[in-house]
Amino acid sequence: MKYHKLVEQTLDEDLKSTFAKSLLGLSLLGTPKAVEVGYKQYIGTPKAVEVGYKQYSGPKNSMVINDASQSVKQHEGLRTKVYKDSVGIPSIGYGYNLKRSFADSELNQVGSSLKAVMNGNPLTLKQINKLFEKDLQRSILIAKKFIPNLDQQPDNIQIVLIDMAYNLGNRLFEFKKLQSAIQQKDYKRVGAEMKNSNWYRRVGLRGRNLVNLVLATIN
Repeated sequence: MKYHKLVEQTLDEDLKSTFAKSLLGLSLLGTPKAVEVGYKQYIGTPKAVEVGYKQYSGPKNSMVINDASQSVKQHEGLRTKVYKDSVGIPSIGYGYNLKRSFADSELNQVGSSLKAVMNGNPLTLKQINKLFEKDLQRSILIAKKFIPNLDQQPDNIQIVLIDMAYNLGNRLFEFKKLQSAIQQKDYKRVGAEMKNSNWYRRVGLRGRNLVNLVLATIN
């Protein structure tokens, strides 16, 4: 079942135009080797984007990525200045975690710095979208690592996993029962495993929306 919009939200044209070029490094249709190489991007190997770009082979993934980005943006919300997230981590933009070791380097790449944003200087929407793109790339890689045949799952399941990966990072791998249910394509149990977690109780609306997406797959 196609992703149903959680809110009326349209990606800005700058982000739309760059998705097809840069997010393809994390192609859901990438070969196992490409995924393995691409995973290094998560720990700081930019070459992965170029390698993954060559592996992309169709328009379907860009549709899933667009829908996943809408879901993540709606759940994260937009802040142009530094703020503390629900667990006290300094963040900016669409939940960009400023405590990570590479945050200053990526901020430099978009024309800012960790010191500047921690001092309260705002980022432009263009800068925020560039940071968001990097985080979304990492999230797709994590989701693909979590479920290697991600591209064979229904669109809604791919969207849910990318959204969860964006929120959880590598902690997604703690969801062993969820992983097993997805691999068996038991989507009713997938929804149940999501609801039976501390994560679900912590994230509120995000969790309910994502469970609804999973259940829509079996309706």
